[in-house]
Amino acid sequence: MPLFEARFEKVLQYGSNEAQREVGPVKEIRTKNSMTTKPLINFIIDPMLLKRIDDFWHKQRFPNRAAAIKWLLDWALRQDPKPTAEHEKKGAKT
Repeated sequence: MPLFEARFEKVLQYGSNEAQREVGPVKEIRTKNSMTTKPLINFIIDPMLLKRIDDFWHKQRFPNRAAAIKWLLDWALRQDPKPTAEHEKKGAKT
C-alpha cells in the first residue's frame, strides 16, 4: 500500500483529530457527485514543468492531469530519492 493510502487509511480509522496529527489538516471537499475527506494539495508550478506533465499525461493516456501527477509522485517516491544541496537551493527559490 502506498504511503499516501496508508496515511489516508489512518484518517478513516482514527477520525479527523487524530488524522491532523498524522497527515495535517483534512477537510471535506464537495465535488459534483460526492464529498471526500482526502487531502487537497495546491501549489504553484513552473509553466515548462506543467507542459512536461501535460505531455506525459496525454502520451500515456491518463484520464486527467491529476491522475498523471499522482502516478508520477508515487513512482518518484518509490525510487527512494535523495535530495542534494542543489535541490535545496532550487526549492528555496520557488
